Amino acid sequence: MQKRGQVTTFVILGIIIVALILIFLYVRETIILPPTVDDLNLEMDSIRKHINDCTLNVADDPIRTMGLQGGYLATPEGTYRNYNDSKVSYLCYSIEDSPTCYNRLLLLNGMEEELKDSIEFGLKNCIDVSNFGRFRNFDVLTNKDPKVNIEILSNKVLVNIDYPVTLKSKRDSLQVNQDKFAVSLDYPLGELYDVAQELLNGETQLGDADILAYMVVNQGKYKLYKQKPYPDKVYIIRKEGNPFTFQFAVQGQPS
Repeated sequence: MQKRGQVTTFVILGIIIVALILIFLYVRETIILPPTVDDLNLEMDSIRKHINDCTLNVADDPIRTMGLQGGYLATPEGTYRNYNDSKVSYLCYSIEDSPTCYNRLLLLNGMEEELKDSIEFGLKNCIDVSNFGRFRNFDVLTNKDPKVNIEILSNKVLVNIDYPVTLKSKRDSLQVNQDKFAVSLDYPLGELYDVAQELLNGETQLGDADILAYMVVNQGKYKLYKQKPYPDKVYIIRKEGNPFTFQFAVQGQPS
């Protein structure tokens, strides 16, 4: 029994010694020794991924909501109708005693500005790079909140982020910088916006849009639906093979 107890003691001491050696090596590599350029670039890759993940998470909902709400995130009273649990914006207001309507003039730069404000606010509460330098041989330096610029392109929404990040060695003058980050979300918001504008031309000029003719001319590239919740119309637009939806309302006149 005494020998067995001695063996157990030696095993425990061995485990403690190995653990101390590993801790020493870790501290030596991560705190005592200066980082290399490769070390800092690798850590910047991790920060870049963190910012990318935050952006994808924050931007997804407002982009989808903007499509469902006819290009607007803010929907003041009187500018929309409720349809299928969405506040679908009127993009054409009725004209008394006329089958036509007048275009509300939804502009891409207005959509970009609304997305910018929403995503910028979300990123302030999501991005946190301070933990990347904790107990490491470098500091993570930032001097402002992320600033966002949005580009709505045909088949994607590009989120450009101005957010200077510096990784600076605690042991020498070595540092790595990145000022700008960019994330692309594959939503055909710009393309479906263009389709909506063409349908609105039919509403403003003729009082209706022929969605069947439009689909034929475009060889089935788009799936269009026209619903008529009294007294309005709701146009629903999708690109073939893509679930992203853009929909808008045309205001009607009660009989």
